[in-house]
Amino acid sequence: MEKLHTILIVDDDEVLRQSLSMILERSYRVLSAGSASHAMELIQRTDNFPDIALLDLMMPGVDGLALLELMRQRFSNLPIIMLTASESVSSVVKAMKIGANDYLVKPFEVEELLFRLAEVLSVNTNSKPEQAKDFVELSKNFEREKIVEALKQNDYIQTRAAKELGITRRMLKYRMDKLGIS
Repeated sequence: MEKLHTILIVDDDEVLRQSLSMILERSYRVLSAGSASHAMELIQRTDNFPDIALLDLMMPGVDGLALLELMRQRFSNLPIIMLTASESVSSVVKAMKIGANDYLVKPFEVEELLFRLAEVLSVNTNSKPEQAKDFVELSKNFEREKIVEALKQNDYIQTRAAKELGITRRMLKYRMDKLGIS
């Protein structure tokens, strides 16, 4: 069995951490921390050393840039992707100068995150580049699951979907039943 890569998510937004964890747990071992100090605590345990880290740029206390600097000093080979809600070019440039491997501006698409993770891991580890395709397929499946769940639970969404498809809601329900979506 192939070893799962471990991802460390560091973000003070608990909802975002949980959402990212839920998405990434399908293909990765996920560690999450709400602060820089908790992240360093997790990393210093030898059994929890991550293969890659996702760091929020703006956090209370020690921010993402300070954590990035600290991580670069202690773990120079750890690939790091910065997450930022700010489109400030100076922050991104500073992060890249300190040693971030990549960055994503929030909000971002799941496909983009999965692709960037696969890309950074393939350059910085022994991952095969074709794994990027697997991650894109995983994200498509995740999107399908979200759509199916919405169709199952929401009459309004069913009505809109039927209208978009140019069919009646009854026909949509029939097709959903045929596909095992009920």
